[in-house]
Amino acid sequence: MDRKVFVFDLDGLVWDPEMYQLGGGSPFVVESDHVLRDRHGTKVHLLGDLPRVLQEIQDMNGILAIASSTDEPSWAMECLEKFSVNGKALISHFPLNNIVIQKGSKAHHLTKIASITGLPAHKIVFFDNESWCVFVF
Repeated sequence: MDRKVFVFDLDGLVWDPEMYQLGGGSPFVVESDHVLRDRHGTKVHLLGDLPRVLQEIQDMNGILAIASSTDEPSWAMECLEKFSVNGKALISHFPLNNIVIQKGSKAHHLTKIASITGLPAHKIVFFDNESWCVFVF
């Protein structure tokens, strides 16, 4: 089977609100599998049908990755560690090498993921809630 890399942005696609919108940030407290609270009590919740989507990608032998541009990468990593999806930590669904969370261009993030996975850019499917995020590299 022809393998593909499925890359997810985080803010506004995997969870809401976005990290920059939080009033408190870390530490996050688990309220339920799909809801966390930041230190000021602001809820962060998973969006959509993420458990089913991740399972379907894994069932078809897809490679999962994250490309997220944020001012608070440590907050995003903590959320990935504390959210539970399909009975395990959200972060465990993504190979650690395939997680690129840092300030900067998502085009750079995707180029890094292509290099890490060894797959060409045309094998990358990128999901982002921002309509302007179309990349050709």
